[in-house]
Amino acid sequence: ELVEASAHTSGWVTLSLKALAGVTELAVTATTIEADSFVISYPGDRAATMPSKGQTLQADASDTAAFFVSPKRAYCKEHVDFAVTAAYVDASGAPQTQTFPIEVPTNTLTTRKGEEAIAIQSVEQLDQGWVKLHFISDQTITDFAVTASTVDGVCRVAYPGALFYASLARGSTLHPGQSDFTSMRLIRPEDSTDAVTMSFHVSHSESCATELVLNVPVKLETQKPISADTVDSQSDDLKCSLETTPFQVSKVIRDGPQWVGLEFTATETVTEWSMVATSTDDVAISYPGGRQFTSLAGSSTLRLGTSDKSAFRMVPSEAAIAAGDSALVDFVVTFKHASSPGMCSITLQRSIPFNSEQEATVVRQPCEFTTTPISYLGACCAEEGGYVSLKFTTSKTVNDVRVHVTGITNGLTVVHPANSAYSSLATSSTLSDGTIDTAAVRPVFGDGWDQANTSFRVNVRVTFAYNGQDCGFEEEVEISLDALTPTHAQ
Repeated sequence: ELVEASAHTSGWVTLSLKALAGVTELAVTATTIEADSFVISYPGDRAATMPSKGQTLQADASDTAAFFVSPKRAYCKEHVDFAVTAAYVDASGAPQTQTFPIEVPTNTLTTRKGEEAIAIQSVEQLDQGWVKLHFISDQTITDFAVTASTVDGVCRVAYPGALFYASLARGSTLHPGQSDFTSMRLIRPEDSTDAVTMSFHVSHSESCATELVLNVPVKLETQKPISADTVDSQSDDLKCSLETTPFQVSKVIRDGPQWVGLEFTATETVTEWSMVATSTDDVAISYPGGRQFTSLAGSSTLRLGTSDKSAFRMVPSEAAIAAGDSALVDFVVTFKHASSPGMCSITLQRSIPFNSEQEATVVRQPCEFTTTPISYLGACCAEEGGYVSLKFTTSKTVNDVRVHVTGITNGLTVVHPANSAYSSLATSSTLSDGTIDTAAVRPVFGDGWDQANTSFRVNVRVTFAYNGQDCGFEEEVEISLDALTPTHAQ
């Protein structure tokens, strides 16, 4: 029997064993479902640990055995679960095994929680409420993301690209000694003070999420009621230089009782289009494909002289219908313009009627494909942070490609970069005819995962835009665990 398991800050775990009957050839091994966070090794680099007095134990005799645990990355739970297996030969000469679950406090194995991996070098307060944070790291980190809030809840925080977090200017990876920055905008009401206390929530591959609380003065004019379409700007070297709106809303379109579309006509070409809608009225707003924003029906580019639509779903509550026949909706359209070095955004407000009979123009056309042009080619190329790349190709050029992956195998959870709801392609959001591109996901093996598994199954759902239509396909695929090993990537 396993009498006791004790851990030491040096990383050693000592097991106290007692034989209830005489045994020989006793050897002990340990496993953990947190294999992506810890490495287990044994004295003498053996394949198992042996009792200190030898592999034979008489009845009622006691002995100890030990194994060593070293961290591979930051680990955020308070305890690590191990399964300790004792293999031996009993008095009849038959081989036997017994497995004992043990729980070890994380702080006895490692103090590395990731907080030391990254630091804020400086904080800049720029014009129009933009705050710029410079970060530096002493090790390679990936999946960088930061969210912010005001401690007293005074200011609303907006992020570039209409996302719900901010990443780094050069991507989501930071290398040792490298400095990079992220930015966000603070929007304060008219009666707020000139300074607020900000709480920054930083997450990355080597952290358990670091909380940094700073006093940040707000350089911002008081928030004005939205009465017209206005151009917002970013800051510093990312400042939007536009003074006029490069497109206009040509009409509001209803497609049935729930779907709403805004048709835009461009007076100048804009790219990297996205739109987010919010309302203080009691309505539920969502977007095509389960995304956190909506793009244009054709692509993310609106060219000079052309029109395209951004669609969203609006479901009013019974109380909203009883109160009136429409909802007041605020829209933030984010885009890039050739004459501006940074991203720009347009803030506008429209009254959206609940009556679907008004302008029953079709917003979303059904996808014309009976067979999807995109093909899944398999998994490959293990990356830092436990990510694996899924390869895709296409027989037709498609835009706005997003890959959504969910786990099927018991105990498996699939995480997308920066905790997003999907993975983008590595090169761009467009997959051209005949080309191959990849999307990265990270499998996480938790409770219920069978250590004997050599592969796992996932559901891959790919959404994309083609010729003004919203298309997609789903496929269940099996991925070998070999795809997660560095040798496979080489």
